[in-house]
Amino acid sequence: YPWFPRTDENQWWSRRDQSTPRQGTGKAQRIASSCFVVPAIHAFQKSKRLKETDEISSVFSFKCQLYGDYLRILAKPNERNHPRFTAIIRKKTSAHAVTRNYIKRCLREIFRRHQNLFDSLDIVVLAHKSFTGNEFHQVEEEFLRLMDTLQKRLVSK
Repeated sequence: YPWFPRTDENQWWSRRDQSTPRQGTGKAQRIASSCFVVPAIHAFQKSKRLKETDEISSVFSFKCQLYGDYLRILAKPNERNHPRFTAIIRKKTSAHAVTRNYIKRCLREIFRRHQNLFDSLDIVVLAHKSFTGNEFHQVEEEFLRLMDTLQKRLVSK
Protein backbone atom coordinates (compact mmCIF):
# COMPACT_ATOMS: atom_id res chain seq x y z
CA TYR A 1 0.00 0.00 0.00
CA PRO A 2 1.28 3.48 -0.80
CA TRP A 3 2.23 5.73 2.08
CA PHE A 4 0.66 9.18 2.18
CA PRO A 5 2.29 11.74 4.47
CA ARG A 6 0.21 13.71 6.95
CA THR A 7 -0.10 17.48 6.63
CA ASP A 8 2.45 18.24 9.32
CA GLU A 9 5.00 15.77 7.86
CA ASN A 10 5.20 17.29 4.38
CA GLN A 11 7.54 20.28 4.20
CA TRP A 12 6.44 21.41 0.71
CA TRP A 13 2.84 22.09 1.63
CA SER A 14 2.11 25.74 2.23
CA ARG A 15 0.97 27.10 5.57
CA ARG A 16 -2.29 28.23 3.97
CA ASP A 17 -3.33 24.61 3.27
CA GLN A 18 -2.70 23.67 6.90
CA SER A 19 -4.78 26.46 8.41
CA THR A 20 -8.36 26.03 9.55
CA PRO A 21 -11.11 27.12 7.17
CA ARG A 22 -12.41 30.63 7.65
CA GLN A 23 -15.66 31.15 9.49
CA GLY A 24 -18.73 32.96 8.25
CA THR A 25 -21.44 32.48 5.71
CA GLY A 26 -19.80 30.41 3.06
CA LYS A 27 -21.18 29.30 -0.25
CA ALA A 28 -22.41 25.98 1.16
CA GLN A 29 -24.45 27.69 3.86
CA ARG A 30 -26.07 30.06 1.34
CA ILE A 31 -27.03 27.17 -0.94
CA ALA A 32 -28.45 25.08 1.92
CA SER A 33 -30.59 27.96 3.16
CA SER A 34 -32.14 28.49 -0.29
CA CYS A 35 -32.99 24.82 -0.96
CA PHE A 36 -36.62 23.89 -1.49
CA VAL A 37 -38.01 21.50 1.09
CA VAL A 38 -40.76 19.10 -0.01
CA PRO A 39 -43.81 19.37 2.28
CA ALA A 40 -44.51 16.24 4.30
CA ILE A 41 -47.86 15.63 2.60
CA HIS A 42 -46.10 15.22 -0.76
CA ALA A 43 -43.18 13.13 0.51
CA PHE A 44 -42.90 9.38 0.12
CA GLN A 45 -43.73 8.62 3.74
CA LYS A 46 -42.79 5.42 5.53
CA SER A 47 -46.47 4.61 6.07
CA LYS A 48 -46.88 4.48 2.28
CA ARG A 49 -44.15 1.90 1.80
CA LEU A 50 -44.99 -1.74 1.34
CA LYS A 51 -42.13 -3.54 3.10
CA GLU A 52 -43.31 -6.75 4.75
CA THR A 53 -42.75 -9.94 2.77
CA ASP A 54 -46.21 -11.30 3.68
CA GLU A 55 -47.90 -8.14 2.42
CA ILE A 56 -46.00 -8.22 -0.86
CA SER A 57 -46.73 -11.93 -1.40
CA SER A 58 -50.44 -11.30 -0.71
CA VAL A 59 -50.45 -8.77 -3.57
CA PHE A 60 -48.88 -11.42 -5.85
CA SER A 61 -51.46 -14.01 -4.80
CA PHE A 62 -54.36 -11.58 -5.45
CA LYS A 63 -53.48 -11.86 -9.17
CA CYS A 64 -54.75 -8.53 -10.41
CA GLN A 65 -51.98 -7.41 -12.76
CA LEU A 66 -51.26 -5.60 -15.99
CA TYR A 67 -48.26 -5.58 -18.31
CA GLY A 68 -46.74 -2.71 -20.22
CA ASP A 69 -43.58 -2.22 -22.27
CA TYR A 70 -41.48 -1.36 -19.21
CA LEU A 71 -43.57 -2.32 -16.19
CA ARG A 72 -45.70 -5.04 -14.68
CA ILE A 73 -48.05 -3.64 -12.04
CA LEU A 74 -49.89 -5.71 -9.43
CA ALA A 75 -52.48 -4.25 -7.08
CA LYS A 76 -54.70 -5.32 -4.23
CA PRO A 77 -57.17 -3.26 -2.18
CA ASN A 78 -56.11 -2.55 1.40
CA GLU A 79 -57.95 -1.47 4.56
CA ARG A 80 -55.99 1.75 4.99
CA ASN A 81 -56.98 5.21 3.78
CA HIS A 82 -53.91 5.58 1.55
CA PRO A 83 -52.07 3.63 -1.14
CA ARG A 84 -48.85 1.74 -0.38
CA PHE A 85 -46.10 1.09 -2.90
CA THR A 86 -43.03 -1.01 -3.54
CA ALA A 87 -40.79 -1.47 -6.58
CA ILE A 88 -38.98 -4.69 -7.45
CA ILE A 89 -36.18 -4.74 -10.03
CA ARG A 90 -34.42 -8.01 -10.75
CA LYS A 91 -30.78 -8.48 -11.65
CA LYS A 92 -32.00 -9.92 -14.92
CA THR A 93 -33.50 -6.51 -15.76
CA SER A 94 -30.27 -4.67 -15.05
CA ALA A 95 -27.00 -6.22 -13.95
CA HIS A 96 -25.70 -2.99 -12.42
CA ALA A 97 -26.91 -1.95 -8.96
CA VAL A 98 -26.61 1.72 -9.90
CA THR A 99 -29.16 1.27 -12.70
CA ARG A 100 -31.51 -0.76 -10.50
CA ASN A 101 -31.40 1.93 -7.82
CA TYR A 102 -32.05 4.63 -10.44
CA ILE A 103 -35.12 2.72 -11.68
CA LYS A 104 -36.41 2.37 -8.11
CA ARG A 105 -35.92 6.09 -7.45
CA CYS A 106 -37.77 6.98 -10.67
CA LEU A 107 -40.69 4.70 -9.85
CA ARG A 108 -40.90 6.04 -6.29
CA GLU A 109 -40.89 9.59 -7.65
CA ILE A 110 -43.71 8.80 -10.09
CA PHE A 111 -45.75 7.30 -7.24
CA ARG A 112 -44.97 10.23 -4.94
CA ARG A 113 -46.10 12.78 -7.53
CA HIS A 114 -49.38 11.02 -8.31
CA GLN A 115 -50.24 9.29 -5.03
CA ASN A 116 -53.42 11.32 -4.65
CA LEU A 117 -54.85 9.67 -7.80
CA PHE A 118 -54.76 6.16 -6.38
CA ASP A 119 -57.35 4.56 -4.13
CA SER A 120 -56.35 2.63 -1.02
CA LEU A 121 -54.33 -0.03 -2.82
CA ASP A 122 -51.21 -2.06 -2.19
CA ILE A 123 -49.16 -1.59 -5.36
CA VAL A 124 -46.19 -3.70 -6.48
CA VAL A 125 -44.33 -2.57 -9.58
CA LEU A 126 -41.89 -4.88 -11.35
CA ALA A 127 -39.66 -3.32 -13.99
CA HIS A 128 -38.98 -5.90 -16.69
CA LYS A 129 -37.13 -3.55 -19.04
CA SER A 130 -34.38 -1.15 -18.05
CA PHE A 131 -34.76 2.54 -18.88
CA THR A 132 -32.75 5.75 -18.71
CA GLY A 133 -33.58 9.38 -18.05
CA ASN A 134 -34.65 9.94 -21.67
CA GLU A 135 -37.46 7.42 -21.29
CA PHE A 136 -38.73 8.69 -17.91
CA HIS A 137 -41.83 10.37 -19.35
CA GLN A 138 -42.76 7.26 -21.34
CA VAL A 139 -42.49 5.17 -18.16
CA GLU A 140 -44.54 7.74 -16.23
CA GLU A 141 -47.29 7.71 -18.86
CA GLU A 142 -47.29 3.90 -18.89
CA PHE A 143 -47.47 3.74 -15.08
CA LEU A 144 -50.44 6.12 -14.96
CA ARG A 145 -52.24 4.35 -17.82
CA LEU A 146 -51.79 0.91 -16.23
CA MET A 147 -52.86 2.18 -12.79
CA ASP A 148 -56.00 3.78 -14.25
CA THR A 149 -56.91 0.48 -15.95
CA LEU A 150 -56.18 -1.50 -12.77
CA GLN A 151 -58.37 0.76 -10.64
CA LYS A 152 -61.24 0.39 -13.09
CA ARG A 153 -60.79 -3.38 -13.05
CA LEU A 154 -60.77 -3.50 -9.24
CA VAL A 155 -63.93 -1.38 -8.98
CA SER A 156 -65.78 -3.75 -11.31
CA LYS A 157 -64.82 -6.81 -9.18
